[in-house]
Amino acid sequence: MKNEKIIDTFVENGILFEVINKPEMIFAGKIGYALNLNEEPNIGSLLDGYRGIMKKIIEAVEPEWWLGISIDYGKPDALSGYMFATEVRTDKQPVGVDVYKVPSTNYIRLRKDNKSSLKLLGKESCQTFELFFPMFDIMKKHGYMHADNGAQEMECDYSKDMSISFAYVAVEGRK
Repeated sequence: MKNEKIIDTFVENGILFEVINKPEMIFAGKIGYALNLNEEPNIGSLLDGYRGIMKKIIEAVEPEWWLGISIDYGKPDALSGYMFATEVRTDKQPVGVDVYKVPSTNYIRLRKDNKSSLKLLGKESCQTFELFFPMFDIMKKHGYMHADNGAQEMECDYSKDMSISFAYVAVEGRK
């Protein structure tokens, strides 16, 4: 992905983890929140909504990539949110396209592939979000803590054929 600067790397269980810095990001797509603190947003409805507005999004940084962004997920005092989005250069988007800004943030990035799935989850394939849970433990082991910036986790997928996916977890800590 563009605008990423690798600031640290480490290997755990034979798998490369990269700590990257992303400057402020602007996302355009569809965002939704749970109705109460005990529920999740309606992911299926959000995905349908995103598919309906994808072609309206202007000034995409990398239009062939789309993201699933967890917003305040699992926080006891905040409604869990989720967004299907594309990173864009401007917050000026057409009516019906939601915009969400994220400050400059460090993330641990892991490529989803058969090796990471097998070594971290014990199965040959997985959904990108399934990698978040082992990443939480591994990041702590390497001196990082979960950051609290709104967009705590991101699933990033190459949209043309879904052949490349990355899991991102926002972190703070070791420099």
